[in-house]
Amino acid sequence: MTATTKNKTHYPLRQYLRPTLLGLLSAFAATFLLIAFFSLFFVIIESIAKSAVVPLSLLSAAAGCFIGAYICTSMTRCYGVLLGLLIASAIFAIMWIISALTSDCLFGAENAIKLVLLAIAGCAGGLTGCSHKPRRRR
Repeated sequence: MTATTKNKTHYPLRQYLRPTLLGLLSAFAATFLLIAFFSLFFVIIESIAKSAVVPLSLLSAAAGCFIGAYICTSMTRCYGVLLGLLIASAIFAIMWIISALTSDCLFGAENAIKLVLLAIAGCAGGLTGCSHKPRRRR
């Protein structure tokens, strides 16, 4: 699966490894920062319904997925939907593993909604990152 030209070996998947890892890292960082912000907000407010915690954590995961896909595809400038889905599926897999370890339900309506929402956010971030034009340096 490698191509050799003039004593150089090209690995086609290697060019996507660094942007994908950086996108995943930024997605986790953005999700963590948004959850920390919402937690601080809950401490300040002191009266929050418990039913609002799950949607806000889902919103922060979707925003982190969007940011990670945007960063990944803005570095590669191609395969926006595919790389966005890759980042969304990695984040969903980690969230699913954590929820499977802490609860009895392996797959339910909440996980299906989470999967669809993260996939949409990843695709939107990937498309936005591909179509965004870089700033011209003066």
